[in-house]
Amino acid sequence: MDEIVKQVRNNDHVYFVGVDIGGTNTRVALSTIGPKNVSTDTHFFSVISCSSVSVLIQELNQVSKQLETLLGKSSEGGCLAVAGRIVHGGQSVEFTNYDVQSNLLNKEDLPSFLFPKHNTHFLNDLESSCYGLIGLDERNKVKEYFEVFWSTQEIKDFKLEPKRYLVFAMGTGLGIALLLTTKTSRKHEVLSLEFGHILHAGLGAMDEDATEDKKLLRYLSKKLYDSKYVPETEDICSGRGLKYVYDWVREENPQDQVPDLETAKDIAMEAIKGNLYATKAMLFHFKWLFRSAQNLCVGLQAQGVFLAGDNQVSNHPFVKKYKNRLQEVFLNHPKKAWIENIPFFSQTRKLNTNIEGAIYYAQRHYALSQRQ
Repeated sequence: MDEIVKQVRNNDHVYFVGVDIGGTNTRVALSTIGPKNVSTDTHFFSVISCSSVSVLIQELNQVSKQLETLLGKSSEGGCLAVAGRIVHGGQSVEFTNYDVQSNLLNKEDLPSFLFPKHNTHFLNDLESSCYGLIGLDERNKVKEYFEVFWSTQEIKDFKLEPKRYLVFAMGTGLGIALLLTTKTSRKHEVLSLEFGHILHAGLGAMDEDATEDKKLLRYLSKKLYDSKYVPETEDICSGRGLKYVYDWVREENPQDQVPDLETAKDIAMEAIKGNLYATKAMLFHFKWLFRSAQNLCVGLQAQGVFLAGDNQVSNHPFVKKYKNRLQEVFLNHPKKAWIENIPFFSQTRKLNTNIEGAIYYAQRHYALSQRQ
Protein backbone atom coordinates (compact mmCIF):
# COMPACT_ATOMS: atom_id res chain seq x y z
CA MET A 1 0.00 0.00 0.00
CA ASP A 2 2.93 2.34 0.69
CA GLU A 3 3.95 2.07 -2.95
CA ILE A 4 0.49 3.12 -4.14
CA VAL A 5 0.53 6.12 -1.79
CA LYS A 6 3.92 7.14 -3.18
CA GLN A 7 2.81 6.69 -6.81
CA VAL A 8 -0.41 8.67 -6.40
CA ARG A 9 1.15 11.41 -4.25
CA ASN A 10 3.86 11.91 -6.90
CA ASN A 11 1.08 12.45 -9.49
CA ASP A 12 2.55 9.91 -11.91
CA HIS A 13 -0.16 7.28 -11.34
CA VAL A 14 -3.97 7.27 -11.21
CA TYR A 15 -5.78 4.75 -9.05
CA PHE A 16 -8.93 2.62 -9.22
CA VAL A 17 -11.12 0.97 -6.61
CA GLY A 18 -12.50 -2.56 -6.73
CA VAL A 19 -15.05 -3.89 -4.25
CA ASP A 20 -16.15 -7.49 -3.75
CA ILE A 21 -19.41 -7.63 -1.78
CA GLY A 22 -20.15 -10.96 -0.14
CA GLY A 23 -22.93 -12.02 2.19
CA THR A 24 -21.07 -11.04 5.37
CA ASN A 25 -17.73 -9.57 4.27
CA THR A 26 -16.89 -6.87 1.73
CA ARG A 27 -13.34 -6.39 0.47
CA VAL A 28 -11.94 -3.13 -0.91
CA ALA A 29 -8.81 -3.06 -3.05
CA LEU A 30 -6.82 -0.59 -5.15
CA SER A 31 -4.65 -0.69 -8.24
CA THR A 32 -2.92 2.01 -10.25
CA ILE A 33 -2.04 2.80 -13.85
CA GLY A 34 1.25 4.56 -14.55
CA PRO A 35 2.52 6.85 -17.33
CA LYS A 36 3.01 3.94 -19.77
CA ASN A 37 -0.51 2.59 -19.09
CA VAL A 38 0.92 -0.28 -17.06
CA SER A 39 -1.37 -1.62 -14.35
CA THR A 40 0.10 -2.48 -10.96
CA ASP A 41 -0.79 -5.49 -8.85
CA THR A 42 -3.92 -5.33 -6.74
CA HIS A 43 -3.51 -4.21 -3.11
CA PHE A 44 -6.21 -4.98 -0.54
CA PHE A 45 -7.02 -2.02 1.67
CA SER A 46 -9.94 -2.97 3.88
CA VAL A 47 -12.31 -5.78 4.87
CA ILE A 48 -15.77 -4.68 5.96
CA SER A 49 -18.18 -6.87 7.94
CA CYS A 50 -21.78 -6.10 7.02
CA SER A 51 -25.00 -7.62 5.73
CA SER A 52 -27.07 -4.52 4.99
CA VAL A 53 -26.78 -1.63 2.56
CA SER A 54 -27.01 1.00 5.29
CA VAL A 55 -23.95 -0.38 7.08
CA LEU A 56 -22.12 -0.88 3.78
CA ILE A 57 -22.56 2.78 2.82
CA GLN A 58 -21.38 3.93 6.26
CA GLU A 59 -18.27 1.77 6.00
CA LEU A 60 -17.46 2.82 2.43
CA ASN A 61 -17.75 6.47 3.47
CA GLN A 62 -15.24 5.75 6.23
CA VAL A 63 -12.88 4.08 3.75
CA SER A 64 -13.28 7.10 1.47
CA LYS A 65 -12.20 9.46 4.26
CA GLN A 66 -9.18 7.29 5.04
CA LEU A 67 -8.07 7.18 1.41
CA GLU A 68 -8.62 10.90 0.98
CA THR A 69 -6.18 11.48 3.83
CA LEU A 70 -3.67 8.96 2.45
CA LEU A 71 -3.82 9.75 -1.26
CA GLY A 72 -5.05 13.31 -1.49
CA LYS A 73 -6.98 12.87 -4.72
CA SER A 74 -10.00 10.97 -5.93
CA SER A 75 -10.02 7.75 -7.92
CA GLU A 76 -10.47 7.60 -11.67
CA GLY A 77 -13.00 4.80 -11.43
CA GLY A 78 -14.61 2.17 -9.29
CA CYS A 79 -16.44 -1.08 -9.79
CA LEU A 80 -18.39 -3.29 -7.40
CA ALA A 81 -18.76 -7.05 -7.83
CA VAL A 82 -22.11 -8.03 -6.35
CA ALA A 83 -24.19 -11.13 -5.67
CA GLY A 84 -27.53 -9.83 -6.78
CA ARG A 85 -29.73 -8.50 -9.55
CA ILE A 86 -28.57 -5.32 -11.26
CA VAL A 87 -31.61 -3.11 -11.90
CA HIS A 88 -32.69 0.38 -12.99
CA GLY A 89 -30.51 0.40 -16.07
CA GLY A 90 -27.38 -0.50 -14.15
CA GLN A 91 -27.88 2.25 -11.55
CA SER A 92 -28.83 -0.04 -8.65
CA VAL A 93 -28.37 -3.56 -7.34
CA GLU A 94 -30.66 -5.75 -5.24
CA PHE A 95 -28.54 -8.01 -3.05
CA THR A 96 -29.74 -11.58 -2.70
CA ASN A 97 -27.77 -12.20 0.50
CA TYR A 98 -28.53 -9.01 2.48
CA ASP A 99 -31.29 -8.17 4.93
CA VAL A 100 -34.50 -7.75 2.93
CA GLN A 101 -35.17 -4.40 4.60
CA SER A 102 -31.82 -3.01 3.42
CA ASN A 103 -30.78 -4.71 0.20
CA LEU A 104 -31.01 -1.99 -2.51
CA LEU A 105 -27.81 -0.09 -3.28
CA ASN A 106 -27.86 2.91 -5.64
CA LYS A 107 -24.79 4.35 -7.34
CA GLU A 108 -25.71 7.83 -6.17
CA ASP A 109 -25.36 6.69 -2.53
CA LEU A 110 -21.70 5.71 -2.97
CA PRO A 111 -18.95 8.15 -1.91
CA SER A 112 -18.03 10.07 -5.06
CA PHE A 113 -14.39 10.43 -3.98
CA LEU A 114 -13.94 6.71 -4.69
CA PHE A 115 -16.75 6.18 -7.20
CA PRO A 116 -16.94 9.01 -9.79
CA LYS A 117 -20.19 9.25 -11.72
CA HIS A 118 -18.45 8.94 -15.10
CA ASN A 119 -16.78 5.64 -14.27
CA THR A 120 -18.59 3.58 -11.63
CA HIS A 121 -20.11 0.20 -12.40
CA PHE A 122 -21.96 -2.75 -10.89
CA LEU A 123 -21.08 -6.22 -12.13
CA ASN A 124 -22.60 -9.59 -11.27
CA ASP A 125 -20.00 -11.47 -9.21
CA LEU A 126 -19.31 -14.16 -11.83
CA GLU A 127 -19.30 -11.53 -14.57
CA SER A 128 -16.65 -9.70 -12.59
CA SER A 129 -14.73 -12.94 -12.10
CA CYS A 130 -14.67 -13.42 -15.88
CA TYR A 131 -13.25 -9.94 -16.41
CA GLY A 132 -10.64 -10.92 -13.84
CA LEU A 133 -9.75 -13.88 -16.05
CA ILE A 134 -9.44 -11.55 -19.06
CA GLY A 135 -7.22 -9.24 -17.02
CA LEU A 136 -5.01 -12.17 -16.00
CA ASP A 137 -4.71 -13.15 -19.64
CA GLU A 138 -3.61 -9.66 -20.68
CA ARG A 139 -0.87 -9.84 -18.03
CA ASN A 140 0.10 -13.40 -19.09
CA LYS A 141 -0.80 -14.77 -15.66
CA VAL A 142 -3.53 -17.32 -16.42
CA LYS A 143 -1.04 -20.18 -16.15
CA GLU A 144 -0.20 -19.09 -12.59
CA TYR A 145 -3.74 -19.91 -11.46
CA PHE A 146 -5.09 -22.52 -13.90
CA GLU A 147 -3.84 -25.78 -15.34
CA VAL A 148 -4.95 -27.78 -18.36
CA PHE A 149 -7.42 -30.30 -16.95
CA TRP A 150 -7.68 -32.17 -20.22
CA SER A 151 -7.03 -31.46 -23.87
CA THR A 152 -6.60 -33.55 -27.01
CA GLN A 153 -3.96 -31.12 -28.25
CA GLU A 154 -0.81 -29.82 -26.60
CA ILE A 155 -1.29 -26.30 -25.23
CA LYS A 156 2.01 -24.43 -25.08
CA ASP A 157 0.93 -20.79 -25.04
CA PHE A 158 -1.51 -20.43 -22.15
CA LYS A 159 -3.48 -17.57 -23.72
CA LEU A 160 -7.16 -16.89 -24.32
CA GLU A 161 -7.67 -17.31 -28.03
CA PRO A 162 -10.40 -15.44 -29.94
CA LYS A 163 -12.85 -18.24 -29.18
CA ARG A 164 -15.92 -18.89 -27.04
CA TYR A 165 -15.13 -20.08 -23.51
CA LEU A 166 -17.63 -21.21 -20.91
CA VAL A 167 -16.75 -20.37 -17.31
CA PHE A 168 -18.27 -22.36 -14.43
CA ALA A 169 -17.93 -21.42 -10.76
CA MET A 170 -19.63 -23.85 -8.41
CA GLY A 171 -19.85 -22.57 -4.84
CA THR A 172 -22.75 -21.18 -2.83
CA GLY A 173 -24.64 -21.30 -6.14
CA LEU A 174 -23.68 -22.14 -9.71
CA GLY A 175 -22.30 -19.25 -11.72
CA ILE A 176 -22.01 -19.61 -15.49
CA ALA A 177 -20.81 -17.11 -18.07
CA LEU A 178 -19.54 -17.04 -21.63
CA LEU A 179 -16.42 -15.29 -22.86
CA LEU A 180 -16.84 -14.42 -26.52
CA THR A 181 -15.34 -12.31 -29.26
CA THR A 182 -17.08 -10.67 -32.20
CA LYS A 183 -16.21 -10.72 -35.88
CA THR A 184 -14.88 -7.18 -35.60
CA SER A 185 -12.94 -7.50 -32.34
CA ARG A 186 -10.58 -10.10 -30.89
CA LYS A 187 -11.12 -8.68 -27.40
CA HIS A 188 -13.24 -10.90 -25.17
CA GLU A 189 -16.52 -9.69 -23.73
CA VAL A 190 -18.53 -11.36 -20.98
CA LEU A 191 -22.06 -12.64 -21.39
CA SER A 192 -23.66 -13.48 -18.03
CA LEU A 193 -25.85 -16.58 -18.12
CA GLU A 194 -28.41 -18.11 -15.78
CA PHE A 195 -28.16 -21.69 -16.99
CA GLY A 196 -27.75 -22.90 -13.42
CA HIS A 197 -31.53 -22.52 -13.20
CA ILE A 198 -32.45 -24.62 -16.22
CA LEU A 199 -34.20 -27.90 -15.44
CA HIS A 200 -32.08 -31.00 -15.25
CA ALA A 201 -31.83 -33.25 -18.31
CA GLY A 202 -32.33 -36.99 -17.81
CA LEU A 203 -30.14 -39.94 -18.77
CA GLY A 204 -30.72 -42.71 -21.27
CA ALA A 205 -32.10 -45.95 -19.82
CA MET A 206 -28.86 -47.80 -20.58
CA ASP A 207 -26.66 -45.35 -18.66
CA GLU A 208 -25.12 -46.87 -15.51
CA ASP A 209 -26.33 -43.92 -13.44
CA ALA A 210 -29.88 -43.89 -14.84
CA THR A 211 -31.66 -45.74 -12.02
CA GLU A 212 -30.04 -43.81 -9.18
CA ASP A 213 -30.34 -40.55 -11.10
CA LYS A 214 -34.12 -41.03 -11.30
CA LYS A 215 -34.32 -41.77 -7.58
CA LEU A 216 -32.31 -38.66 -6.78
CA LEU A 217 -34.45 -36.54 -9.10
CA ARG A 218 -37.64 -37.71 -7.38
CA TYR A 219 -36.11 -37.06 -3.96
CA LEU A 220 -35.07 -33.49 -4.86
CA SER A 221 -38.30 -32.75 -6.70
CA LYS A 222 -40.36 -33.74 -3.65
CA LYS A 223 -38.04 -32.02 -1.16
CA LEU A 224 -37.76 -28.72 -3.04
CA TYR A 225 -40.82 -28.39 -5.27
CA ASP A 226 -43.53 -30.60 -3.78
CA SER A 227 -42.93 -32.88 -6.79
CA LYS A 228 -44.23 -30.20 -9.20
CA TYR A 229 -40.95 -29.55 -11.05
CA VAL A 230 -37.81 -31.30 -12.15
CA PRO A 231 -34.86 -29.95 -10.11
CA GLU A 232 -32.66 -27.19 -11.46
CA THR A 233 -29.00 -27.93 -12.16
CA GLU A 234 -28.04 -25.64 -9.26
CA ASP A 235 -30.06 -27.84 -6.90
CA ILE A 236 -27.09 -30.24 -7.00
CA CYS A 237 -24.30 -28.05 -8.37
CA SER A 238 -24.03 -25.82 -5.29
CA GLY A 239 -23.05 -26.02 -1.66
CA ARG A 240 -26.61 -26.69 -0.54
CA GLY A 241 -26.96 -29.15 -3.44
CA LEU A 242 -24.05 -31.25 -2.23
CA LYS A 243 -25.68 -31.42 1.20
CA TYR A 244 -29.00 -32.49 -0.40
CA VAL A 245 -27.26 -35.32 -2.27
CA TYR A 246 -25.41 -36.49 0.80
CA ASP A 247 -28.64 -36.55 2.80
CA TRP A 248 -30.18 -38.65 0.04
CA VAL A 249 -27.22 -41.05 0.16
CA ARG A 250 -27.79 -41.41 3.91
CA GLU A 251 -31.48 -42.18 3.39
CA GLU A 252 -30.61 -44.77 0.75
CA ASN A 253 -28.26 -46.56 3.16
CA PRO A 254 -30.03 -46.62 6.56
CA GLN A 255 -28.42 -49.90 7.57
CA ASP A 256 -24.90 -48.44 7.28
CA GLN A 257 -25.37 -45.66 9.80
CA VAL A 258 -23.80 -43.08 7.52
CA PRO A 259 -22.57 -40.13 9.63
CA ASP A 260 -24.49 -36.87 9.46
CA LEU A 261 -22.09 -34.30 8.00
CA GLU A 262 -23.45 -30.80 8.53
CA THR A 263 -21.85 -28.73 5.76
CA ALA A 264 -20.79 -29.04 2.14
CA LYS A 265 -17.22 -28.32 3.26
CA ASP A 266 -17.33 -31.30 5.63
CA ILE A 267 -18.65 -33.55 2.87
CA ALA A 268 -16.00 -32.38 0.38
CA MET A 269 -13.20 -32.93 2.90
CA GLU A 270 -14.46 -36.45 3.67
CA ALA A 271 -14.70 -37.20 -0.05
CA ILE A 272 -11.11 -36.10 -0.60
CA LYS A 273 -10.10 -38.44 2.25
CA GLY A 274 -11.89 -41.29 0.46
CA ASN A 275 -15.08 -41.68 2.52
CA LEU A 276 -17.37 -43.94 0.45
CA TYR A 277 -20.63 -42.04 0.98
CA ALA A 278 -19.16 -38.56 0.72
CA THR A 279 -17.41 -39.68 -2.48
CA LYS A 280 -20.70 -40.86 -3.95
CA ALA A 281 -22.34 -37.50 -3.17
CA MET A 282 -19.41 -35.55 -4.62
CA LEU A 283 -19.43 -37.63 -7.79
CA PHE A 284 -23.11 -36.85 -8.40
CA HIS A 285 -22.34 -33.20 -7.61
CA PHE A 286 -19.63 -33.03 -10.27
CA LYS A 287 -21.28 -35.35 -12.78
CA TRP A 288 -24.22 -32.96 -12.98
CA LEU A 289 -21.77 -30.11 -13.51
CA PHE A 290 -20.10 -31.89 -16.42
CA ARG A 291 -23.47 -32.83 -17.90
CA SER A 292 -24.41 -29.15 -17.75
CA ALA A 293 -21.10 -28.27 -19.44
CA GLN A 294 -21.79 -30.92 -22.07
CA ASN A 295 -25.18 -29.50 -23.02
CA LEU A 296 -24.04 -25.88 -22.98
CA CYS A 297 -20.97 -26.65 -25.09
CA VAL A 298 -23.23 -28.22 -27.70
CA GLY A 299 -25.85 -25.47 -27.62
CA LEU A 300 -23.49 -22.49 -27.44
CA GLN A 301 -20.77 -24.06 -29.59
CA ALA A 302 -18.19 -23.33 -26.90
CA GLN A 303 -14.56 -24.04 -27.70
CA GLY A 304 -13.10 -24.19 -24.20
CA VAL A 305 -14.23 -24.53 -20.56
CA PHE A 306 -12.83 -22.98 -17.37
CA LEU A 307 -13.66 -24.47 -13.97
CA ALA A 308 -13.08 -21.52 -11.65
CA GLY A 309 -13.48 -20.38 -8.07
CA ASP A 310 -11.99 -21.05 -4.66
CA ASN A 311 -14.16 -24.16 -4.19
CA GLN A 312 -12.75 -25.57 -7.40
CA VAL A 313 -9.25 -25.03 -5.99
CA SER A 314 -10.18 -26.80 -2.75
CA ASN A 315 -11.83 -29.69 -4.59
CA HIS A 316 -9.16 -30.00 -7.28
CA PRO A 317 -7.57 -33.15 -5.75
CA PHE A 318 -10.94 -34.93 -5.90
CA VAL A 319 -11.78 -33.78 -9.42
CA LYS A 320 -8.33 -34.72 -10.67
CA LYS A 321 -8.65 -38.19 -9.13
CA TYR A 322 -11.90 -38.82 -11.01
CA LYS A 323 -10.97 -36.95 -14.17
CA ASN A 324 -11.40 -39.94 -16.49
CA ARG A 325 -14.87 -40.74 -15.17
CA LEU A 326 -15.96 -37.10 -15.47
CA GLN A 327 -14.60 -36.94 -19.00
CA GLU A 328 -16.72 -40.00 -19.88
CA VAL A 329 -19.77 -38.19 -18.49
CA PHE A 330 -18.98 -35.10 -20.57
CA LEU A 331 -18.53 -37.07 -23.81
CA ASN A 332 -21.69 -39.18 -23.36
CA HIS A 333 -23.75 -37.24 -25.92
CA PRO A 334 -25.15 -37.94 -29.41
CA LYS A 335 -23.06 -34.98 -30.65
CA LYS A 336 -19.83 -36.31 -29.13
CA ALA A 337 -17.90 -35.28 -32.25
CA TRP A 338 -18.82 -31.64 -31.56
CA ILE A 339 -17.29 -31.58 -28.09
CA GLU A 340 -14.55 -34.21 -27.88
CA ASN A 341 -11.76 -31.73 -28.70
CA ILE A 342 -12.84 -29.04 -26.25
CA PRO A 343 -10.07 -28.32 -23.69
CA PHE A 344 -10.89 -27.91 -19.99
CA PHE A 345 -8.93 -25.70 -17.58
CA SER A 346 -9.14 -26.00 -13.80
CA GLN A 347 -8.21 -23.35 -11.24
CA THR A 348 -5.52 -24.61 -8.87
CA ARG A 349 -4.51 -21.50 -6.92
CA LYS A 350 -6.84 -19.20 -4.98
CA LEU A 351 -7.33 -15.65 -6.19
CA ASN A 352 -10.08 -13.08 -5.66
CA THR A 353 -11.01 -12.84 -9.34
CA ASN A 354 -14.04 -10.71 -8.41
CA ILE A 355 -11.74 -7.93 -7.20
CA GLU A 356 -9.37 -8.42 -10.13
CA GLY A 357 -12.28 -8.19 -12.57
CA ALA A 358 -13.84 -5.16 -10.91
CA ILE A 359 -10.60 -3.19 -11.09
CA TYR A 360 -9.90 -4.36 -14.64
CA TYR A 361 -13.37 -3.23 -15.75
CA ALA A 362 -12.93 0.26 -14.28
CA GLN A 363 -9.45 0.55 -15.77
CA ARG A 364 -10.67 -0.52 -19.20
CA HIS A 365 -13.37 2.14 -19.23
CA TYR A 366 -10.81 4.74 -18.19
CA ALA A 367 -8.47 3.67 -21.00
CA LEU A 368 -11.31 3.94 -23.54
CA SER A 369 -12.16 7.44 -22.35
CA GLN A 370 -8.51 8.50 -22.72
CA ARG A 371 -8.47 7.41 -26.35
CA GLN A 372 -11.59 9.39 -27.25
